[in-house]
Amino acid sequence: MDKRKLGQRINAVRKSKGMTSEKLAEACDIGASYLRQIESGAKVPSLPLFIVICQKLQVSPNCLLPDLIV
Repeated sequence: MDKRKLGQRINAVRKSKGMTSEKLAEACDIGASYLRQIESGAKVPSLPLFIVICQKLQVSPNCLLPDLIV
């Protein structure tokens, strides 16, 4: 999986929903700096956190994952 592309998709969806990184991080019960690391591709969220991110962004995992798994 391309960590950078996953982060870019999370970032793009978050922005399209009008959410700041701080608001999404708070909703996911994580630090804003950790979310920024995920969005930059430096970190990959755990599966449970990925599911929470999808829920808070109101998107399916397929929205964030297509073409990312090699």
